[in-house]
Amino acid sequence: MPLRVLLVNKFLYPVGGTEAYLFALRDLLEQAGHEVLLFGPRHPRNVAAPHADLFPAVPLPALDGAVARPPAGAAPDGVGPSSRAGGAVQQLRAAGHVLYARGVAAALDRLLRRARPHVAHLHNVYHHLSPAVLYTLRRHRIPAVLHLHDYKLICANYRLFTGGAVCERCRGGRHYHAVLQRCCAGGWRGSLLGAAEMYLHDALGSYRRLVDRFVAPSRFLRDRLAASGFPTARVRVLPNFVDPARFRPDGEPADGAVVYVGRVTVEKGVGTLLEAAAGLPQVTVRVVGEGPALPTLREAARRRGLAHVHFLGAQPPEAVRRLVGRAAVLVLPSLWYENCPVAVLEAFALGVPVVASRIGGIPELVEDGRDGRLVPPGDAAALRDTLDALLRDPAALRAMGRRAREKVDHAYGPACHLEALEGIYREALARDGRASGQVAGASG
Repeated sequence: MPLRVLLVNKFLYPVGGTEAYLFALRDLLEQAGHEVLLFGPRHPRNVAAPHADLFPAVPLPALDGAVARPPAGAAPDGVGPSSRAGGAVQQLRAAGHVLYARGVAAALDRLLRRARPHVAHLHNVYHHLSPAVLYTLRRHRIPAVLHLHDYKLICANYRLFTGGAVCERCRGGRHYHAVLQRCCAGGWRGSLLGAAEMYLHDALGSYRRLVDRFVAPSRFLRDRLAASGFPTARVRVLPNFVDPARFRPDGEPADGAVVYVGRVTVEKGVGTLLEAAAGLPQVTVRVVGEGPALPTLREAARRRGLAHVHFLGAQPPEAVRRLVGRAAVLVLPSLWYENCPVAVLEAFALGVPVVASRIGGIPELVEDGRDGRLVPPGDAAALRDTLDALLRDPAALRAMGRRAREKVDHAYGPACHLEALEGIYREALARDGRASGQVAGASG
């Protein structure tokens, strides 16, 4: 039976991977006959949405204008638990908003009274929206599904990465390490607020009590939650998806290039790729994307005379598909715990094998020797040698590409994703006996 699904996110316009998933999910649900509502902060770049007149005005400076990407150690979307506003009053107001956003709760209350969704699917709600959304949903007896796009529930800076390396110092609720490491945006003040936020919501059980089902895109993320003492009985693993029909190879001949697509940051390991490329002067390497590490890496490539390494900056989706589709290999040299990188699935859909770090959730996607190769993170020599061997074996590359495409068709397409997600929604509705009352009015 069709459902009325409320999708909640702190950005309702294109920013990064979370928003790309959000809008793809909206389309997928609507195509399946479900009604989709959106809720998030007001912003001039928001997509059109019903009931937008009820969206809250969120007074965080990071929402003013374009969202800036953070330096290494900051939150991945540039919005750390700190206020950049001047003045103690504004900082205190922002801190209070991060802990419990009263204006957001009031706005959501009005929307729920007007629209009456059957289930809410939350994405990145931290800081801008706060757990106020969960308390409001509970008051209205609307089940909540929280999609975990990062490690925020166990890490104040979202990424389990600081100082150029993976970090699990806060495991088991020892969030004071965030202050000691100053690993959140805003230095020690932002890190103090980030740790306080974690301690508060751990104590209140804001997420553990009020979320009916959690969605983890990888087993690795689920296991990290368990290792930190987070109860995983309500966690469901659901990988990301791609629509293979949108990624058909265009028939152009492969150009033999190695391509990286993603943010250019320390944790993404593009520096490792640069080191590997220095030993492959005959191979064209293309880096597609922007980020705070880009100027440093571009200068390093110039200084070392790596004329075969090309930094292309941000590119439109169609251009990215062409670049990847004609490449010999997509490379993902990550240093941090990748979750379920869509870049891998998109390359697979184009029939392009992937060489990636053996870290995080990547080995759940890339089978070493079957549809790609896995190398130790940060090991430039291993990456260089692996790329060199693959590029010398076109038959192996073609076979890997075929198997990669078959994998996406079989396990990572829209139909598989929709079926699993609808099952998660049913579980959430059934919790505490809420299913019958909610679904009965689905057509109303």
